[in-house]
Amino acid sequence: RKYVRGQETTRIRFCRENIYIRDNFTCQYCGEHFSTRELTLDHILPVSQGGKKDWNNITTACRTCNQKKGSRTPEQAD
Repeated sequence: RKYVRGQETTRIRFCRENIYIRDNFTCQYCGEHFSTRELTLDHILPVSQGGKKDWNNITTACRTCNQKKGSRTPEQAD
């Protein structure tokens, strides 16, 4: 899929598939490329700490990195 630039009146739907496309099917923590079955979505700032469900707080993560991070921020999880 491709995004068409210049059509500012059209909003891109916030959904799992579009997050994966935005992040190039790559875990944003370890940098590895994965299939959609191996990926999850992660709240960068966890909901338990006030994180929102929006484009700026959701990222693509592999299952291993997402489990390691848990309900912590990336800094807290090191």
